Amino acid sequence: MNGEDPAVLHRLGEELLALLRPAAVTSLRITHNQRLIIGLRGSPRTGLRLGIHAGLVVQRQVWPAIAAWISGRERRPPPLLQQAIDAVFAANKEHHKEPGPDLEPLAGSVDLSGMLAQVQHTWFPHLSTPAIAWGRSAPRRQRRHIRFACYRRSPPAIIVNPLINQPWVARRFVEYLLFHELCHHAQACRPLVGETAHSARFQAWERRYPHRAAALAWEKANLDRFLAAR
Repeated sequence: MNGEDPAVLHRLGEELLALLRPAAVTSLRITHNQRLIIGLRGSPRTGLRLGIHAGLVVQRQVWPAIAAWISGRERRPPPLLQQAIDAVFAANKEHHKEPGPDLEPLAGSVDLSGMLAQVQHTWFPHLSTPAIAWGRSAPRRQRRHIRFACYRRSPPAIIVNPLINQPWVARRFVEYLLFHELCHHAQACRPLVGETAHSARFQAWERRYPHRAAALAWEKANLDRFLAAR
C-alpha cells in the first residue's frame, strides 16, 4: 500500500480536491494511516478538511461515491465506498502485520492424551488427570472468533477445538493451551469461594509457563489463518 509514486499521488489528490470543492472540502491530506482510511474535520461553514488513505485516492472509480457521501452528510458511506474502505483496511492490515515467532510445527496429527500427560507431568504432577477430547468446530460462515480449548468441571474434562489439529500449528501453542486449561483444573481441584475463572491465583500459575509470550505472539500472528480455515 505504500508503493504509490508521490508525484502521482499529489496529482490525483489535486484532481480529487477539485471534484470535492463544491461539497465544501477546502483541503485534502493523503495519509498511510493504518486505521483511519477516510475522515472529515471542520464544517461546511468554515470548510471541510479531508484525510484520505492513498489506497482510496488511486481508485478513481470511488471518487463519485466519496463526493456523494460528503455532499449528502450521511453517517455511513455508500456501499461502493464502504467496500473500497474495507479492501484498503484489509490490505493495510496485512502489509503491517508482524510475523510471529518461528516455532516448531506439529508436522502431523496431535496426540492429545500424550501431550496432556507430558504437560501435566512437568507442571501439575500432584493433580488428578482430567479427561481430554476433541470438540466441534463452528461452521466457517459463523466463525468470527475462536475458542481453542475450554475446561469443564463436572466431570473434569478439557475440550479442544479440532482446528488446532493441523500440521502447521506450533507445538508450543498447543502445549500452552493445555497448560492454560490445567490451570483451570488446578482451580477446580482446590476451589476458593468466590474465585473468578482468571483470578490472581490463576494468573500466577499461568505465568509459570516459560513459553507463554511466544505462544501468544504466535497465536496473534496466525489467528487470521485459523479464521479462514474450513
